[in-house]
Amino acid sequence: MKNKMIFLVILLVVAIVTVAVALFLAFGDIKDRNVLTAQINAIGQDGEIDMNIASTGEYAVIEKQVKEDCQTYYDAIDKLKENFETISKIDVINLENYKNDGPEFNESLGKLRSLKEENEQLIQALDDLTNDIKLNQKADGLGLSSRNRKLYMSIIETLNLKANTEKEKSENEKFESYLDSLIDILSYLKDNGNQWFIENDALKSQSQEFIDTYNKKVEEMKSKI
Repeated sequence: MKNKMIFLVILLVVAIVTVAVALFLAFGDIKDRNVLTAQINAIGQDGEIDMNIASTGEYAVIEKQVKEDCQTYYDAIDKLKENFETISKIDVINLENYKNDGPEFNESLGKLRSLKEENEQLIQALDDLTNDIKLNQKADGLGLSSRNRKLYMSIIETLNLKANTEKEKSENEKFESYLDSLIDILSYLKDNGNQWFIENDALKSQSQEFIDTYNKKVEEMKSKI
């Protein structure tokens, strides 16, 4: 009887400890989840991202990845907007530039192509953050539980990065089209360097066909501004 009582007491103690541990873990889980939520909600509110990790465990993994994703996203967006501003102010289709940089236009074409390439890379970086296949691959590599993997994916979806990326891609297409027109005009002048010259503050040529084609390209470029 005494042994039976001891056994029951042991079972009771084990049960109490189990419940206590479960409650402790549950409380800790809720606490960390609340910390994670607060950290995510703070992202971008003041234009800055606090890269210090406040949560623990798998929540810390999620917090770190989301903050890194957002930092990459905001850096790309900021650089794109800066490049858009630069492109809108580019002035290479003028006689002064033709005199200084023509007929090869190495400096002008180099700058235009560099901007176009950089924007393409920035758009690719944004695509990598929001592409479903790559997003799932990244989630798989975080080593999260099934529940927390879903949590990470839902946070990314809630941040609406994909919709915003589509807006930036659409905007970039407009500027890329304008860049292509500038490159096309200068390339045309370069490829036909022996057909044009500047005289009396005007671009002239012995070939009317050349002038007509040049003027058409300039009008197309102006329609994209």
